[in-house]
Amino acid sequence: MPDRPSWPDFDIPSICPQCLAHHEAMGGMTGQQRPKDGDVNLCVVCHGISVYDSSASGKLRFPTDEELERFNQDPDIKALRWAMGAVRDTLGPPKGDYWPDR
Repeated sequence: MPDRPSWPDFDIPSICPQCLAHHEAMGGMTGQQRPKDGDVNLCVVCHGISVYDSSASGKLRFPTDEELERFNQDPDIKALRWAMGAVRDTLGPPKGDYWPDR
């Protein structure tokens, strides 16, 4: 059986600033690259938009008003948020312990 291509494992713990969900990893939307400061992030739990910031304690921060406006107009981000909502509507909320401190 041929080897399947693998997605790189970016074990980068983060905390969504919108819903405070704890995440174990991050990945790119358009390729196999590690996130860099300023990259948009979509939370798998709340679908909220945040920004990767390696200096932030939770690795994510709220977007500025200008960033949020730009992200909300991006057709790829709109499509991904729609798809994430469709999956949640079909399969229910994501499984996992996203709030370990509660």
